[in-house]
Amino acid sequence: NVTNKLMTRFAVIYAVIFYSMALQYLFKLRDRYLTVVSKKNIKKKIHSGL
Repeated sequence: NVTNKLMTRFAVIYAVIFYSMALQYLFKLRDRYLTVVSKKNIKKKIHSGL
């Protein structure tokens, strides 16, 4: 019983750590994508302005 409780606790901790890491990775990807898109949009606006 004690080992089972420890294992479940470790499993929960690992799940939380993995989840937070995945979220951070997704946010980084989204930020990179948004910056690329905004740069393209700025270039388009500059070209349309000229």
